Parts: sequence; structure tokens; C-alpha cells
Amino acid sequence: MSLECRTRDIYARLQASLRLGCLRSCREYKWSSSTSKDLEEMFAFAATVKFTMFSTKLDDGNIVSRPMALVKRINTVDFYMITSKESDKAVQLEKDGHASLSLFRSNDYSWASISGTATLVDDREKIHELHSFFLRPFFDDKGDGIHNGGKDDPRIVLIKFTSHFGRYQIQNNTLSQAYELAKSALTGGSAHFSPTKNITKEQIDAARTT
Repeated sequence: MSLECRTRDIYARLQASLRLGCLRSCREYKWSSSTSKDLEEMFAFAATVKFTMFSTKLDDGNIVSRPMALVKRINTVDFYMITSKESDKAVQLEKDGHASLSLFRSNDYSWASISGTATLVDDREKIHELHSFFLRPFFDDKGDGIHNGGKDDPRIVLIKFTSHFGRYQIQNNTLSQAYELAKSALTGGSAHFSPTKNITKEQIDAARTT
């Protein structure tokens, strides 16, 4: 097989893996009748976003962010991501587990910011379940048949993100939003969007399943 054909094959498999990851994260949950509607709305929005900007803290107190795939939602309100135990983010989390997720949907400008804590989880059975082909390009192949980005690569670990607090804004009507932007530009006034809402730790803890 030529290099071009192999590249096309890898690209097709990558796209399929990303779609599978989205399907995993978009799994529907049965909420308790006492669950806050705002909390349901925020996590329903999170299920539509494939990637997040994952933020951690450096030794000097500065914050650094990088894009990460949300490979699975767990306990209704928490998330799994996948990384290398040799990565900078893994080293940072070993020192300080405070972290945050920033989610954005470009077609309607809806967003959510979720703060919490993140820990490294070396669960080989769970890694086998969540591993997908698209991870391989992020790990250099050392040529020993083990360190190759596959599901048995010992460098691969899970990041378990436990949600503590959320703030979000969902734009339910794109046409109305466009009208508000146009009116603001013409009149000099401020545009009126959907309200920004907060989700407390108490609400999240009450909704968490085990």
C-alpha cells in the first residue's frame, strides 16, 4: 500500500475514532427528579463537545491549558481523559490536582467552565476499554513492540476529572443572538444574551452517581 493510501486509511480511522468518542460522551443519563434543571442543561451541553481546553497549574502559580478529548463521562458529572504519565500535565497533576475544563461550541457561542480536581488513574482494564486508534500519533514508537501508543503501552494513563463547580451560558436561539449582535452594532447598546448560570458543588455532589 502506498504512503498516500496508508495516510488516507489512517485519517479515516481517526475520524471514526473521534465519532466513537463523541458517542461515548453523548450517552444519555437518567437524572433524578430532584436534579437541578440547570445542572442537566450544563452537562447535556458538555456531551455535545468533543474537546475541552484542560487547564492545570505550574510550579510558579501560572495556569497552562491544552486541548484534550473527553473520552467518557462517568458518575454522571465527571470525566475521563487519556494522557501519558510522562507528560507535563501528568507531572503538574501529581503536584497540584486543581484543574478546570473550558468547553465551547462555535456554531452558537455556547460555553461552559467547570472547575474541579484531576487525578491520574492507572487502570489497565479501563484503558483497554477507552483506548482508540487515534491515540497512537501522540506517542512516539520506541520500536520495542510495547511503547507504541497501543492499549498496552505502559505510559498511557487516565485522567479522572472530578467536577466541583460550573458556570455556563447556553444560547438557545442562534437567530435571536445574531439579531442582538446586529442591533448592538447599529445602536451602540449592549447585546442581550441568555443568562450566565452557576452550578454549585452541592448540586454536583447530589447528582453524582457511583
